[in-house]
Amino acid sequence: ESSRRTMLDSRQLLQAQHELVADEEQRISARYKDLTKRANGCVSSIMSFLRHLQEQAHAAFEAHKRADSAHLLLRRQALRGIEQCTAMANTRTQSAELQRQLCTQLRLIACEAESNFVSTSAEAEASALS
Repeated sequence: ESSRRTMLDSRQLLQAQHELVADEEQRISARYKDLTKRANGCVSSIMSFLRHLQEQAHAAFEAHKRADSAHLLLRRQALRGIEQCTAMANTRTQSAELQRQLCTQLRLIACEAESNFVSTSAEAEASALS
């Protein structure tokens, strides 16, 4: 009887231990599922944030490219403007030089014409007197 009771107690103890192990396995499984769900949520949030950063980086890169293009265009326009101003200044300088030369030639022609007139008048006077 005592041995039978000991066996019964041992079986009950073993059964109780099995139930404790099963409860612990369920608790661990539930905790694992909860942690996995939380981890997946964190990974999803991180991936979403990384996509957002990637979009911002791409937008910044495109804006930088547009700014570079605009800068190059403005630089080309400025250089073209400088070339045009230089050409106009050169043209004005050449025009002023041509005007000076023309005035000098006109003065020479006027002097020569006056000299010819005086000489022709003197000859006409001399002819008239003779």
